[in-house]
Amino acid sequence: MPADAGPAAGPPDAADAGLDTVPDAAGPDTGPDLDAVVSPRTGIVTHVMPFVSELLPRAMVTRLALTARPELLPGVAADFSVMGFGVGTSAAEARVGAVGETLERYGSLVGGALVPVERGSYRDLGADAVPGDAFALPSRATPSSCVPWDETAPRGWVEGHDLTRDRRVWVPAQLALPCYRARFDGEDLSPWTTTGLAAHTDPEAAVLAGLREVEERDAFTIRHLNRWTPPEIPLFGVADDVDALLASLPRWLDLEVRAWDLTLDLGQPVVLAGVLPNHPDLPPFCFGASCRGDYPSALRKAVLEAFQIVAVMARRGFPATATAEPLEELADPEDHIRMTCQPGYRDSLRWLLHERVPWRPPGGRAPARETTLAEAVEAVARRGMRVISVDLTPPDLRELGWHVVKTLVPGSQPLSFGRLQCLGGERLYRLPVELGHRREPARESELNPAPHPFA
Repeated sequence: MPADAGPAAGPPDAADAGLDTVPDAAGPDTGPDLDAVVSPRTGIVTHVMPFVSELLPRAMVTRLALTARPELLPGVAADFSVMGFGVGTSAAEARVGAVGETLERYGSLVGGALVPVERGSYRDLGADAVPGDAFALPSRATPSSCVPWDETAPRGWVEGHDLTRDRRVWVPAQLALPCYRARFDGEDLSPWTTTGLAAHTDPEAAVLAGLREVEERDAFTIRHLNRWTPPEIPLFGVADDVDALLASLPRWLDLEVRAWDLTLDLGQPVVLAGVLPNHPDLPPFCFGASCRGDYPSALRKAVLEAFQIVAVMARRGFPATATAEPLEELADPEDHIRMTCQPGYRDSLRWLLHERVPWRPPGGRAPARETTLAEAVEAVARRGMRVISVDLTPPDLRELGWHVVKTLVPGSQPLSFGRLQCLGGERLYRLPVELGHRREPARESELNPAPHPFA
């Protein structure tokens, strides 16, 4: 599913019900056990269904997972369900991805509504509180409904765990909880984002997954806004199953697949993959990104994510439904995909598509061992930043051995959708100078004004 998509409406087609409620055969890395959460009668996830598209590589498998129990979703109509999408090169891998994404969204909505909120000002909480201006917020030069940070103003706070310093901290609730506005209005420091949400049976694995998403979005957004061309990664010879995946593409399908190394300074490889179709029923650009512990794994996941966007957008009738809209009316990820269908949008991607920078993989092309959470946190700490996790696990998922977390890295650059961009963070301007892309920091007016193509 596109990033930051909210709950999806509609029950599954009756003909599809139960198509995949029996566990798939185990693969080499099928992830957590799903038996406890997937059941048409008693499970939080009621159905996991195939999602078929002739536009996908034959070696790629997709699954769609939907939850029941909509009465537990705060503020959501009874006919809504939460939906997750999974991709992989096996049914088991796709199933784990779909169920995990569904539980992440379900758990954050239900658990987020149950998290205790402490009221007070930053000064009231003292040294245990993380100030709002430690995060990248919207620029004050941009009119918005967000309020400026005020350390004396009362607001909601939720408890988090600072993994960098191994201590309890308080973070602004609006930055950590979905649907927070429904509880306390007038505290928006920044648009809320799903970035950093993750679900897993291993709490450390959940935090690591959330941290990797934060690093992925940070790298992409800094490069996009600064028009900072990343090195291009050769598609073949880096990851064996990517080679096999691309070799299984339908021969009649006219498209180009490319990949770039977005990695900046936070320690873990970040890869962007682009599927550029020449097809009347597809947007001209479909991108996926991934942060993993080594380049082959990151490349593999990014390519799968890009083709996932191809499948979803084709099913939804793009680009026929695309209409020209002013930037201020871009409200969600799909609007950004519509924008890429407009004449002339390719020119805004010249920094990515037309400039060529050779790739020099650090340490050769052999897969590295998997990065641990402690190593990933240490790498962030070396850059003067910290990793904070907020536990959003609702009671029903906790009883089944699952954990839902929101991982925050104050100072990292968020990926924003629509007109309101978070351009007030120091890192956005400082890092391109530190890493040699610019001689001096860009002015806000010099940043890329084009909507990003990410979904």
